[in-house]
Amino acid sequence: MEKEQIQNIAFKIILHSGSSRTMIHEAFKLMKNNDFENAENKLKESNDELLLAHQCTGSLNDNDDIERSCFRNVTSI
Repeated sequence: MEKEQIQNIAFKIILHSGSSRTMIHEAFKLMKNNDFENAENKLKESNDELLLAHQCTGSLNDNDDIERSCFRNVTSI
């Protein structure tokens, strides 16, 4: 695996995990305002982002599948 590919995968992991963290903080704000339904939805979105980050880790030996999976997920946001 080339250095550039590793950097792309790392960037995508950081992107998705950072988005997840932001959504969790948004959910906390909603909870403080007793908006539990929207907070629950925000936590579900956060979980989806975290799963995308995990998918980008994939099997580092299978470059093509990782690149396609991460690229598809980033462009669908």
